[in-house]
Amino acid sequence: MKKPWIYLDGGRRLEAFLGARGMRTSDIATTEELIQTAAGVFEIPAETTCLKMADAIAAMPKSQRRRLARKNIGPMQNRRDSKARSQALKAQAPLKALAAELHVNPDELREALRAFVNRKKAIADCQTKTLPQRAAEAERNWRNGQTKG
Repeated sequence: MKKPWIYLDGGRRLEAFLGARGMRTSDIATTEELIQTAAGVFEIPAETTCLKMADAIAAMPKSQRRRLARKNIGPMQNRRDSKARSQALKAQAPLKALAAELHVNPDELREALRAFVNRKKAIADCQTKTLPQRAAEAERNWRNGQTKG
């Protein structure tokens, strides 16, 4: 059995206290090792069962649990960053597939698509703005030292 503590009273809860602070509990092999690890991370005496250990940790203030875990495990990886990174990679997959199908570099395809979209927006803006509005915008951009193409 991969995680023998899962079916014990308090086992999942004890695992959650460690996992919530960024510890990889999949690397822990036995219930005793889980209890000893939790005792070390939260700097408390080891209890005899997962339930007693989880209760002892739960009795600590959350801020103290966070501080001790950060001290003994290290700073937790920002899950939002890793989630955003994985979503960005998933979003790139269709572009890479299309680039492979067209036999072009994915970065060049991305830039070409971006230029195409910007050009299409510029054309749409030209059709919705009157000539005086476009002239005023051009003058404003020129005065600010900006150039729009």
